[in-house]
Amino acid sequence: MKMFLRQGIQLFINKGQLIFKNQYKMSSSANLLQNNILKDINYNKTQKQNNELNEQANQQKHISEVEKHNSVQNTHKNMVYCHALPNDWNEQKLMQYFDPSGKNISEIKLLKNRIGGYTGRALIKFNNSKICDDYLKKYSDSFIETTDILQRIIMKPFELKTKKTRLQFDRSMKEVYLANLPFDATSEEIFALAQDFGEVIYVDMPLAINGQTNKGYCIVKFSKAEEASKFQRYFDEETLYGRKIRAQIQHYEFDTQKKRNQRLSNKLVKEDQSIKNANLKANKDLYNNLMNENE
Repeated sequence: MKMFLRQGIQLFINKGQLIFKNQYKMSSSANLLQNNILKDINYNKTQKQNNELNEQANQQKHISEVEKHNSVQNTHKNMVYCHALPNDWNEQKLMQYFDPSGKNISEIKLLKNRIGGYTGRALIKFNNSKICDDYLKKYSDSFIETTDILQRIIMKPFELKTKKTRLQFDRSMKEVYLANLPFDATSEEIFALAQDFGEVIYVDMPLAINGQTNKGYCIVKFSKAEEASKFQRYFDEETLYGRKIRAQIQHYEFDTQKKRNQRLSNKLVKEDQSIKNANLKANKDLYNNLMNENE
């Protein structure tokens, strides 16, 4: 009798220990799940904060680009486009003719052809808009006495028409996309070169982060598709300042390795986030099931 009683007590003790172990395991699992859930929640909060900071940085960058664009636009009021100049004139001869004292003109840039020769065209920047207006009145239609003939000089106000939005490609076949441009080439130079082929609506040349150089590409839009076609045929594979330019009339988005890497990174982040969200949901469901069983 005592032996049966002892065995019964032992079975009761063993059962109690088993129940205690199961409860301990369930409690440990619940604590682990709870820690994982808290980690996932903290990760989501951190990710959200990072996204907000990135959005603020992008907005600030856009504001800076607009300010740079406006500052560039203001400089055009001080510039003139001069053509029909003697081809043997350099910057020094132009300065000697137009501004011997050197007090009015701040910069002269002669436009060159594919082999580096002068084209008889130049961009002249004055110290202020008043001086620029005075020169336009005086030299808008003047003549230079050369060794053979009186050569006519034409000076016109320089008006660079640019788009203030991001690069937009239309399907009208009036836009020419120029790639592999020299980084020191300016919108003014491209605009002046394109004017020989027709009426230029705008030149859209994004600037680099430093605001001084371009990104190596731009878009030139003409009023007519035929003008764009002539410009494209002439400039494709032409050399400008030692670089071979590619000109295309095509509807495609300019893509770089940096952009492709960024898209891949964004895709991986989204996939990682979706996996974490699925794990978080599964952990919550498992945690709730364990708590229900424990009750």
